[in-house]
Amino acid sequence: MSMEKISILFPDNSDGEECFGEFDDNEFIKNEEIFQENLNSDLGKSIPSIAKTNICLLFPDHSDDEEDFEGFDENELMTVDVNVKEEKEESQENLSQDLGEYTSTVDDIIASGQEGQKEGDIKITWSKDYANSSHGESLNNYPFGAIKIELDNEDFSPYNVFLETLCFTELANLICSESELYMYQKGHRFELKEDELKAFLGINMIMSYHVLPSFKDYWSKDPDIHVPYIASVMTRKRFLEIRNALHFNDNLMADKSDRAYKVRPLINHFNMCFQKTKEPTKQQTIGEHMIKFKGKNAMKQYVHKGPIKWGFKMWCRCDSTSGYLFEFDLCQGKKSQSQYELGEGVVLKLCKEIENIGCEVFFDKFFNTVRLQCILLRKRIFACGTVQKHRRHLPDLIPDRKMKTGDVDWRSSGRIVCVKWMDTCSVTLLSNYISPMEMVKVQRQQSDTSEKLQLNCPKIIQNYNQHMNGVHIMNLKKSYYDHDRKSTTKSYLKLFFDLMDIGMNNACIVYNEMSQERGIGSLTLLEFRQEVARCLIGDYMGRTRAPPAIKPSNELCQPLEHCPIWAETRSRCYLCYRKNKVDSRIFCKCEGCNVYLCFNSARNCFREYHNEPWEPWQF
Repeated sequence: MSMEKISILFPDNSDGEECFGEFDDNEFIKNEEIFQENLNSDLGKSIPSIAKTNICLLFPDHSDDEEDFEGFDENELMTVDVNVKEEKEESQENLSQDLGEYTSTVDDIIASGQEGQKEGDIKITWSKDYANSSHGESLNNYPFGAIKIELDNEDFSPYNVFLETLCFTELANLICSESELYMYQKGHRFELKEDELKAFLGINMIMSYHVLPSFKDYWSKDPDIHVPYIASVMTRKRFLEIRNALHFNDNLMADKSDRAYKVRPLINHFNMCFQKTKEPTKQQTIGEHMIKFKGKNAMKQYVHKGPIKWGFKMWCRCDSTSGYLFEFDLCQGKKSQSQYELGEGVVLKLCKEIENIGCEVFFDKFFNTVRLQCILLRKRIFACGTVQKHRRHLPDLIPDRKMKTGDVDWRSSGRIVCVKWMDTCSVTLLSNYISPMEMVKVQRQQSDTSEKLQLNCPKIIQNYNQHMNGVHIMNLKKSYYDHDRKSTTKSYLKLFFDLMDIGMNNACIVYNEMSQERGIGSLTLLEFRQEVARCLIGDYMGRTRAPPAIKPSNELCQPLEHCPIWAETRSRCYLCYRKNKVDSRIFCKCEGCNVYLCFNSARNCFREYHNEPWEPWQF
C-alpha cells in the first residue's frame, strides 16, 4: 500500500498552524469511523474552548492548492466539523459515568484544577442531603499491596531482598561514579569499587545498633570499646576517606535552582525502586518526616512542637499499617508560581502515581482543603482528613458553645462531606467517600464517676484514627536503629544515611511479607539488619597488614609506688655504700622506699635495688 501524508488544517486558527501525520489512505478510508472517534477524543482534550472549528484533511497527491474546503470528497478530501463545547460536555458526562456514584457532577463541585485557575473559582453548595451508598471498594481487581519481587527459594534471603528492594547495583554505580568524579574535580586521586562500598555500608549498619561515642572508638586499642570485627575489615583512615568522598550528583552539571540538587538522583532512585518493589496498598497516609540537622542549609526547617525541632522536612506517602514508604520528596518551601497551596501541592504530587485505582489516602489538617477533596475525587482517589476551621468554602456548622459531648453536625455537597463531632473538644473532618450518617459506639470516662459513657461517633472519625498513623509507624521503626552521626558541613550525608535506614526498614517489611507467604518465620528489625550487614561485608578485607594489638587488661598502667624523686637534701647512695663502701652523695631517692639510690648515666642503682632488693644482713 502507498503511504500518503495528510495535512490537518485549522482554518479558524489565526496563526495558520498545520499538523502533519502519515496515514495509509486505503486503510484510513476503510477505518473512517474508528479514526473519527479517536480524533474527536483527542481534539476534545487538546483544542481550547472555541465555538466551532473546521478541520480539513487534504491529500497532497491529489491536490496542489491548500484551501479551506467545506465539503467532503471520498477520493480527495474529508472535512470534519468538531464542536469543542459539545466535546467538553461529553467528556464530563463520560467522566461522571466512569466514576459512577463516587463523584458528583463536575460543574456542581469544581471549576478549578486547570492551569491558571484560583481557589476562589470553586462552586460548591452545602446541604443535608447525602446519597447513602458504598464508595466502591471493588472498583476493579487491582492487586493492592502485592510484592513484585520474584526470588526462588534458594535465593530467598534477607540480603537478596535488600538488594532487590534498593536496586543496589544501580545505586552502587551511581555512588561510585559520582564520588570518583567529585574527588577528581577537587584534584585528588580516588577509586571506589562496589565491593568496597558494600563493606563501607555494612560497617555503617553495624554502627547503627552497636553505638559508640565516636567513629574513632571502633578502632580503639582499649579492650572495653574496641570492635575487632570492624577494625579487621577496613582501616579508620580509609573509612573516613570514603565517607568524605561520598557524592551523588555532578556539581558542574546540576540544576542549581533545585535546592536539593545534591541528592536529587538519590530521591529519584529510591522513589523508583520503592514503587517498583511493591504495589500501592489500599489505605495510605501522607505526612511529614524530620531528619535531624543543625548545620547551615537553606532547606533546614524548624518545627516548634515536634520531637526533632531542627532539620530537613520530608513529605512521605506510606502504607497506613506497616509504614512502608512508597514515595517522598524534600520540603523546599512554597513555590511562588504554584496555583495550589503548599499542602495541596504536596498531596497532588505524591498521589500522582495512584490515580484511578481507588486508593484511600489519609492526611491531617495541614494539607486538607475543600478544593483538594474535589480534585482527588475527580482522580478517583478517596481522601479523608481533619481540616482547619478557617479554611475557605467550609459550611456553617453548629458552634462549639452549643454542642455537647457526643453531638454531631454535618453537611454534604455531592460526595464531599464535612463532619463536626464534639469530644472533649470539637474535631472537624473532610472526606469525599465516607458517609456522615454511619455511626459507631465509643466509650468515654466521666469526670466525676468511674462509669464509662457510651457515645455516638461518626465512622469517618474511626477510619481516620485507624489509618492515619502510617508515617508515624515509619518514624518509629527508623528511630530504633538510627544512624545518627553529626555532619554539619555535608548535609547530604544526613539525607543519604536516613534514606538507607528507611530502605532497610522497607526491605524488612517486604521480607517478612514474603516469608509469611512461604511459611517461614519473620525477622525483627535488628535480626534483619544484622544479617544484611554481615552479608554486605562478606569476605572483604581492605587491610594490607594486621590490625593493631589490644592491650591486655593486666598490663594496663597502674599508679607507681616506686618512683625516683628529687630530694631537698643530699645523702649517700644506699646500695653504693653498703656494697662497695663508696660514699656517693646524691639528691635522688625512691619515693616508696624512702632510700637514696643513684640514677644517672654512670650508675643505675635504682633499678638494681628494686630488681633484687638488698637487705642489711647481705652486706
